[in-house]
Amino acid sequence: MFNQASEQIYIIDDKLVITLSYLDTCLDKILPNEWIIIFDRNEIFDVELEGDNLVLITKNGKKVKVNVSNLEETYAK
Repeated sequence: MFNQASEQIYIIDDKLVITLSYLDTCLDKILPNEWIIIFDRNEIFDVELEGDNLVLITKNGKKVKVNVSNLEETYAK
């Protein structure tokens, strides 16, 4: 039903904001359950791309992978 997602990344003041919207391919419209993940921009040291994952590396060395398949796990951290 919804196998496509649209990701947007914004830098707003001192925050890194990632939004993720799912597309219902049957109805060809965006579903209302959009995820919004906010990181403190000052805590992000680097950003890498590993395959389909966007990897945020924090200043203390922690890696946070952002991907549609593990979004709930990432959001809960």
